[in-house]
Amino acid sequence: MNSNLKYLRTINFQSVRSFVLDNKLGAGDLLYFSNEDFSNLIEEYRSLYNSGMPTPYYILGVEIEESLEIPKGRVKVKPTDLE
Repeated sequence: MNSNLKYLRTINFQSVRSFVLDNKLGAGDLLYFSNEDFSNLIEEYRSLYNSGMPTPYYILGVEIEESLEIPKGRVKVKPTDLE
């Protein structure tokens, strides 16, 4: 399966969690975000939990990373290669 670029209206912890669940993503899948969206997710985590987010960064078992190639408001999905 090829990587996909998806649009999310708002990128925050809730929308990413919903995206992971709706798309049945799991361990081994990767989500890439723009630098700005990624930084905002990390800051939201710090604000919610009053601590730094452990690295590597995971949401519901799906690793998240930043990429210079991803435009703001988009997420690139790299699914587990099961073939």
